Amino acid sequence: MMSMFSRLVGWWQLWLMLAVMWTLAAFTSAWMNLPRAQQMPHDPGFLSKLSNEAASILRGPEFRAKPVRGELVWSEDPRFVRMSNGTRLTFPAATTNERAELVAREYRQLLNVEADRQSVSYLLGWLVIWLAPLVAAGLALRLSGRDHGVWRLGPAHVRQGTVQRREECGNRLHDGAPANAA
Repeated sequence: MMSMFSRLVGWWQLWLMLAVMWTLAAFTSAWMNLPRAQQMPHDPGFLSKLSNEAASILRGPEFRAKPVRGELVWSEDPRFVRMSNGTRLTFPAATTNERAELVAREYRQLLNVEADRQSVSYLLGWLVIWLAPLVAAGLALRLSGRDHGVWRLGPAHVRQGTVQRREECGNRLHDGAPANAA
């Protein structure tokens, strides 16, 4: 009976060690893959969520004014600005750095909101992925213990084993003789 109990304690220790290792691996993986603004892919819908001011900066002027005689035009090529997630947005050539930064700031805020929204469902999914194997292993361990009769170790079983042992030992203490009599 003691060997079954030792075996059960060994299985529980193994389960506990594996549970701790699985928890560390699952949490590390979840943290490393957590949706972040820098990793969010570009969605054209983000541009429609920009404020009117930022959208007008991206579109540029509705009409193209002719340059005044003598005014220097450095380039007519559009300007490309890389956003925090790696997306390159196209700005009109006359866009200043301050105006491009205003659009980049709003775009970054939209990415943060989207990453936060996705993080909730992502973490709930990882919670299920983390918990399911732990529960399955615990149930399997519990069911395997029942098959070997380990879970029937209640007070009646222990008492019955104790009574049997007293009868088998033939000690005078049970017959009413004093303990120091040989």
